[in-house]
Amino acid sequence: MIERKITSEPDKLSSLMAQFRDSSKDPLGPFAPGRGEFAPRYQALAGLVKLGAVAVPPLCHALRDSNAYTRRFAAEALAKIGDGRAVGPLITALQESELYVQRYVAGALGAVGDAQAIEPLYRALAKREIAKEAASALHAVLKRAAAATPTEMLEAIANLSDSGVYVAEVPNTDGGYLSWENEERWLDYRPMKTLARQELERRGETN
Repeated sequence: MIERKITSEPDKLSSLMAQFRDSSKDPLGPFAPGRGEFAPRYQALAGLVKLGAVAVPPLCHALRDSNAYTRRFAAEALAKIGDGRAVGPLITALQESELYVQRYVAGALGAVGDAQAIEPLYRALAKREIAKEAASALHAVLKRAAAATPTEMLEAIANLSDSGVYVAEVPNTDGGYLSWENEERWLDYRPMKTLARQELERRGETN
């Protein structure tokens, strides 16, 4: 039984990755209303997450796929697996061209929770289109890895203003058709500032 499991796992991984990359049933736009249009992708994603660690390298490679949906689902799968090997590829993917993919990448970095993500997520706060996801991820990483965060980064976070601004994409049906508009909204930075200050106090770095 052990032998069969070992020999069948690569085949299963290969089959799931092929299904995962299949874009033939994808909708035309990035704002699909639900999961129905992506059912084959979600089925493959669930299988890859169940495989766990063995799926991490091909999913990291999928972050560089030419298809934006593949990159987005790769980030979601890596978030669910939570393997630290994904941190470097996810940090690189945070610079990718599609904003909605960047949001999933930021979320994945928060889910993995590695201190290496602190600085790139802090920088991402300046990008209003992904600032909400970056702030949530930064808070999540600080909760898990504040002790491993460099003092200078903790000081930078502690010195943020209490609030920031992000851009939300909101639906507009004026004129009888669906369009999307940008709307500025406020972010509360105080929870992450509190975590940073608590760690600085623990280190004796505050006055």
